[in-house]
Amino acid sequence: VLAINYLDGLERIQRNGYIRDLVIRRINSLDGRGDIDVEQTLLNHARGTIEPHWIRNETEYDNAANSLLHYAGKTLLRLFRQKSSENDHPAYDRIFSEVHREVERLESMGVDSGLDRMDEYREISLHDLPKQRRYYQKAFDVSKAVMSSSLGQQLRDGPRELVVDYVLNMESLFEQYSQVVIERELNYIKSYDHLGDLDDVTPVRSPSVKPFEGEGQIYHEPDHALQEGDETIAVLDSKYYAEGHDPVKESPSRSRLFSYAYLLHT
Repeated sequence: VLAINYLDGLERIQRNGYIRDLVIRRINSLDGRGDIDVEQTLLNHARGTIEPHWIRNETEYDNAANSLLHYAGKTLLRLFRQKSSENDHPAYDRIFSEVHREVERLESMGVDSGLDRMDEYREISLHDLPKQRRYYQKAFDVSKAVMSSSLGQQLRDGPRELVVDYVLNMESLFEQYSQVVIERELNYIKSYDHLGDLDDVTPVRSPSVKPFEGEGQIYHEPDHALQEGDETIAVLDSKYYAEGHDPVKESPSRSRLFSYAYLLHT
């Protein structure tokens, strides 16, 4: 369950982008890249250094947030390896492979993690991230759960058990179940669609739907959508409200309903 939620959180991050920092590198070199700092180069020449001074902007992904995700991924992989002899099932191997792939993806971006950064992991919270990066929340919560559950056992001898005190997100589970049902029903309908009218129709989970053409800033992320090519032809989105509460009276909920209606009828 923890690994599935970890992967689901990373999928959301990949759709929106990883947090990165712009780092300015300076170097004296005859074979450099970037822009030459003319003033510093002239000073170098005056001091007997013939190499020009280069300034280069580099993208850095190895920040505390991404490092925490990497640490959680490595810990999950360790748990998978310890329990591999007890779980001989294709789904177990598939989830292990997906977690391994995501850890390698982070490492290819230059992200690393370790016990020496544990203070960073403890101190960082979702509120430390820019507001536009709040899509980190799910992966962040899972990674924090992995970290807190494994900290007390890092120095013990013998196999380390990962005691997970993690509450299953029922909404996420329902969303995954719904996706399976939708895919199964669509395949059944396609089985007697002899004209092939539905060949290009596919179910998409948690898509980014932009109801208004040319308005990229306005978008929704429903639970499911049916798409035919690039066109969204159906939206399925579950919401939960208190008994007796009318969500249509709230502006955000009403706007979302109107957006879906506009998308599907224009």
